[in-house]
Parts: sequence; structure tokens; C-alpha cells
Amino acid sequence: PGDRRCHVGVAQVDPGRTHRRPPGSDAVSRQEFDNALASQGQAVADVAAGRASVRSARINLGYTDVAAPITGRAGISAVTEGAYVQGNSATLMTTIQQIDPIYVDLTQSSVQGLRLRQDLASGKVHSAGPNRARVKVLLEDGTRYPIPGTVQFSDVNVDPGTGSVTIRTLVPNPQHLLLPGMFVRGQLEAGVLEDALLVPQAGVAHDAQGQATALVVGRDGKVLQKTIQAPRTYGADWVVTAGLDAGERVIVSGLQKARPGAPVRIANGTGASPGPVSSTASR
Repeated sequence: PGDRRCHVGVAQVDPGRTHRRPPGSDAVSRQEFDNALASQGQAVADVAAGRASVRSARINLGYTDVAAPITGRAGISAVTEGAYVQGNSATLMTTIQQIDPIYVDLTQSSVQGLRLRQDLASGKVHSAGPNRARVKVLLEDGTRYPIPGTVQFSDVNVDPGTGSVTIRTLVPNPQHLLLPGMFVRGQLEAGVLEDALLVPQAGVAHDAQGQATALVVGRDGKVLQKTIQAPRTYGADWVVTAGLDAGERVIVSGLQKARPGAPVRIANGTGASPGPVSSTASR
């Protein structure tokens, strides 16, 4: 294209020069003038063809770069340098994973979800507010991930094999501690249960009918068995919504010797303490 532009420049000058006849001279013929105009037109056509070739080459060169539609990290390459790939064959070249932020899919029992919706409707549980649900992630080694995530949506289908619903959350991952395929546990804070007690799991038992019970220290200093409502857990504790009163002491050790009506010897003041608790769904 550069050479052709030079030719055009020469051709553009020639007609003007030949057309200006020196004084008293009639040396330029009409044929030479027409030849100069034809040469100019040919040069212009050559430049246009050259520009079209450059554009075509740039387009073909662009096909050698495959731009990723997302930001992330690429995995192992599925092809080697120099391998032939084409768009219409859908050749897998590599897999790109979005790392920060990263999606964490949790599963919640459909029974837990139904109970939570019923508690929210009845007023037993107060909603955390629109777009306020938070998720806390526990890593594979049991340590707590330092940054909480947010709930994106809950699936509308229940898995018939497991009876669970998938909840998708979005968790910031600036240090890349979370990797695709990693197994984690999550605690979803969907509402606040104001009047609830936390009781250590060791202090709650279930009878043959599945009813939760607890052994407490009565006013007379003897063992008293109470039937309680413990619909869910929170961390290492049971969430007790009914059956216990604030300030009651729950027996958590020596349960093999504890029988209703037997005297109790309190060691180190071990017992349960009341307090508000968040309603959670654990995976």
C-alpha cells in the first residue's frame, strides 16, 4: 500500500504538469494526457485493493486471539500450540473459573425451609430484611472463612433424591482461599429468633418417638426431666424455642447417673445460658 500511494502521487502530478503547456510550446499530446489519467485511476484502485487486503489480514489475525467473556483463572490447556481449532467444531481449549468473587452452592432441607417460612409468617422469627441474608462459610478444616457472603437466590426445585433445595451464595475471595470444587459448610442467617435459648448438644436427648428432652436441676436440687422444642442447631448448640425457662440449669455431664428425682451435685456451675440467636440453615 505504501508503494501504491507513491504511484498515485506521481500520477496525480503528471496530468497537471502535462496540461500546463510551456509558453510557445505544443509538445504534450492528448494521448499522453489520457494515459496519465488512466495511470492515476489504476493507482487509486490498487491502493483501495491494498487497504482491503490489510483489513482482511487484521480480521484474520484477530481470529488467532480468543478473548474470555469473564475474568478468572484458566485451568489446564486442552490443546497444544500449533493445534488446529475451529469455531464451528466447538473445540474445548481450556476452562476458565471465576475466582473472585466465587459462587458457593449450599443445600438446605426442604423441611427446614418450610419451617422457616412458617415461622416468618407467624412472627416467631423476624426477617433480617430484604437482601440482608448473610452466609458464613466454614472451610474444610473447620476454620471460619473471614469474609461473609450474600444470598443470590434459592432454587425452586426440590431434589427428590435428597429432599433438599440448592441455595446459591456469592462470597468475596480476594486471597483465593476458596477454589472451585472445594467442600465447605455454610451457615445462612435468614432471620432472628428473639426468645430462644442455646443449650449444649450434650444436654439434649431424644426419646424413642424423636421428642427432644433435657434434664434440669429443679428448685429442690433434684433432677427434673423436661420435654422441650429444639427444631434446629446453631453451631455446637441446640436452639430451644419452648420447654425451658431463662435461668434454668441444664445437666450436661454425668448423664449416665442422672435419673429424675435424684439429688444433683453441681460442679463448676455448668449449665445453659439464654440469649437471642439467629435462625440458620446448615449444610
